[in-house]
Amino acid sequence: MSSRKYAAPLRLEITTSKKIIALLIFLHGASLGILFLLPLNSWLIAVVSVLIVVSGIYTIADHGLKILSSSFVELLWDNNDEWFITLKDETKIAVTFLPNSFIHPWITILNFKQSGKLFSRSIILVSDNVSREDFRRLRVRLKVTSLQGEVA
Repeated sequence: MSSRKYAAPLRLEITTSKKIIALLIFLHGASLGILFLLPLNSWLIAVVSVLIVVSGIYTIADHGLKILSSSFVELLWDNNDEWFITLKDETKIAVTFLPNSFIHPWITILNFKQSGKLFSRSIILVSDNVSREDFRRLRVRLKVTSLQGEVA
């Protein structure tokens, strides 16, 4: 944890996103298209196609529609540099921010690790699933703290 303290916590409500849904449909569709160009057996193409479709449905339900009980619906970065995520089922989880996150004005992908869990999870943020002002504040705060080497 860093020594920097903030006057106010940063709380983002994460809602459904048409942009994320469109992006995920495009990416999974492109994966299917590329799969059919590969010189593979038809049974292998069928199996991998099913896996891509299932992955697309799950990812859209989780990140785009926010209908799974494990979907992230709120992100809190408190004034002590601690991160908390609230799930759709209202479970609040303390997480650790991972520095391999991607920050851009159009899309921000935040990666988090939960204590005791093997895999990290990501939150995809775009301008239509969080308020524009909170999205801007988050990006600025991430940039400032990463320049100072303080992102917890």
